Amino acid sequence: MLHIIFSLTIYGLQEKLSNGTRLKLKIYHIILTGFILLLSCDENFVVVNCQDCLDQEPIEATITVQLDKRQSMETMINIYEGNIEDDILIKTIYSISEETGVNLKINRKYTFCAVYHSLRNNNIVKVVNSVYPRVRYETNQCTDPCYYVYDTNIRLKLKYKNF
Repeated sequence: MLHIIFSLTIYGLQEKLSNGTRLKLKIYHIILTGFILLLSCDENFVVVNCQDCLDQEPIEATITVQLDKRQSMETMINIYEGNIEDDILIKTIYSISEETGVNLKINRKYTFCAVYHSLRNNNIVKVVNSVYPRVRYETNQCTDPCYYVYDTNIRLKLKYKNF
């Protein structure tokens, strides 16, 4: 639609349109501009749970890893810094529960790879997901200014029930 508006303006055809069509184009242009402005903000809006606030800026965060316990007794989790293709393995942990925590430095991207072994057959399924834990200094949402760590949950559950 934006292409049409620019094309009509460039070729001087906008004057040849009816008033109703011109009004529709202006409305589309305003809506499109609003979406661009809304989505172009540098910082995403985060709802802060003030109970989780910290007085001092943290250097590490506890990442909560959600696992699937339907098929496997013990799950191996490889943690990579950056993308999995970068092959920078920083830690390997094992878990027998549905949820486990791991402490990692903030403001870095981590890719997790959970390896599930089927109890019924010898199939192996890997689940890969990434997380980027960050910290924000919040001054407006809580009574006192504080540091809030967000993006600390990662889901490594199986999408399909049977494998």
